[in-house]
Amino acid sequence: MRTEIILAGKGGQGILLAGYLIGYSVAKFTNYQVSSTEEYGAETRGTDSKMDIVISDEEIDFIGAERADVAIFMFKDQAAKYSRYVRDGATVMIDSTLVDASSLPASWKIMGLPFTELAEKSLGTPRVANMVMLGAFTTLGLVPLDALESAVREVVSPRWVDLNLKALRLGVEEARKKVINPLIG
Repeated sequence: MRTEIILAGKGGQGILLAGYLIGYSVAKFTNYQVSSTEEYGAETRGTDSKMDIVISDEEIDFIGAERADVAIFMFKDQAAKYSRYVRDGATVMIDSTLVDASSLPASWKIMGLPFTELAEKSLGTPRVANMVMLGAFTTLGLVPLDALESAVREVVSPRWVDLNLKALRLGVEEARKKVINPLIG
């Protein structure tokens, strides 16, 4: 089994933290191998931010995503830019607040949730939209929610832990309203 994941958005959306938490959770709390690569612009906010994650039950020989099984796009520009790295039939999660699903390939299984809007309206800040997205991501079956919650407690600044955990649970709750088939297990 080899599962390739792409997370992409713009700087300031917490893409790299989200990807790191996925990788950390897999490495520490499962029996799978994990690797990741990241790309980001020199500026802190507003430029491309992308992370590739590979999860495998065997040694990983190439660490990047060539034909992602799962893609998460948090901003429209990156959805267009990185779509060539996403295979037909892939599960693609989008922040429907910022990405128009009608502009994406029909061969993808799209799960659109307004991550940014949910974070703002339910939790008072768009800064945890990445955590809402991660909560939704757990419903795909690749990373257990309890592993991700443990990773948040261990990695995230203590002043943000409670809010991030609330955001994770909000993402799970909202995603369960959609029809999703787990990829593993």
